[in-house]
Amino acid sequence: MIKDVVIREYRPEQDVPAVAVLWESTLGATYPVSSRVLYSRIGYRPGVETGDGWVAERSGRVVGFILADHDQTAQGVSYGMVSTILVHPDCQRQGIGTRLYRQVEQRLCAMGCTEVHATAGWFRFWSGVPADLPDAVAFFQRQGFGLETETHDLIAPLDGPGRLPDPVNLPAGFTFGSLQAQDLGALFAFQQMEFAGWVPSMLKILAEGDGANILVLKQDVTVVGSIQTYTPSSKWRGPNVVWERLLGECLGGYGCVGVARAFRGQGLGLALCVGAMHHIARNGGTCCLIDWTNLLEFYKKTGAVDWRCYKRGSKRLVKE
Repeated sequence: MIKDVVIREYRPEQDVPAVAVLWESTLGATYPVSSRVLYSRIGYRPGVETGDGWVAERSGRVVGFILADHDQTAQGVSYGMVSTILVHPDCQRQGIGTRLYRQVEQRLCAMGCTEVHATAGWFRFWSGVPADLPDAVAFFQRQGFGLETETHDLIAPLDGPGRLPDPVNLPAGFTFGSLQAQDLGALFAFQQMEFAGWVPSMLKILAEGDGANILVLKQDVTVVGSIQTYTPSSKWRGPNVVWERLLGECLGGYGCVGVARAFRGQGLGLALCVGAMHHIARNGGTCCLIDWTNLLEFYKKTGAVDWRCYKRGSKRLVKE
């Protein structure tokens, strides 16, 4: 009975182990996560504030969990995100998920958010609502989300004969390699000018000491392209290595592939991707994940294949 379910604020310092058990009971068969991935997202993560997370308890046992994220800038908070929502299989279809979601929606409205997305942010697990979890898709639709677009995660094997594509030759005057200290300012300026939305993930990689996994393309001394990679030993377990329990502990990945507008159409984007795959392989990766993209034909050129499809969408919020 729903009356015997208590909804209370999430307390990471005491609730993380119980939520880990709940995840295994709920999604362990389809989307298992490692401790280092889970704990970095729901436990010891900057930016989580009181009211961002809620748990449902029945007889003292955690049977439901939700965690929100929000886009905080100097101008305030414009939108929020549902990072994850879990309800134990024995307790589903009893209104627990709806009660949890309403707590988060009220929280986001009170913060001034005008929109909430069904998963997003740099601490996300998924690139959207997994299409292979139809109950989850239906849940978000019932809450008023318009899941009208699709996106994909792709994987590319890196081990075995012929699996790794040959490096792409760069035009004269271009160089490609790991970020060096003297190029940090130029990289930041490039990102701010061309791909400002990727700056937070770049800073997270740098803060964790993984700067060598940011690869830069230069024309002479000017940064004109970059790509963010993850290897099996990356300290920051970014979105591309979330599913290491599914795809193997030697999982790597890349994202935030960008070439300056003035230099597009020369095959430099493909060169970045192939160079990233070689970097990941040199650092122990045997499989590479490319997340949140619809450029399936482009990535097929690197040997990548479609792995998962997700439904994406949002809901407008109106403060009562």
